[in-house]
Amino acid sequence: LGVLPLAPGQAGELTLQPHGGQDFGRGAGATVTLPVTGGKVGVIVDNRQDPTEVDGLAPPARAELVGRWLRSLGALPPDWSPPAAAEPR
Repeated sequence: LGVLPLAPGQAGELTLQPHGGQDFGRGAGATVTLPVTGGKVGVIVDNRQDPTEVDGLAPPARAELVGRWLRSLGALPPDWSPPAAAEPR
């Protein structure tokens, strides 16, 4: 998960090199080059295997995982950590 800094409306090419048998639409292991256009935050590349992997995590682990994703996008400062959970009433 990452962001490529491409200005809004700016065109470019993105080359994806799969690892470990990944398939980006042209067969396992095949490199793919695609046209991309920048947006408000650039171009977001999401290569997470399963975005729903948070479903089985306990809340503290889920918060840390989502925090890592958001930091990788530049949406949170690098030193951010989730607040301590409130005690149940």
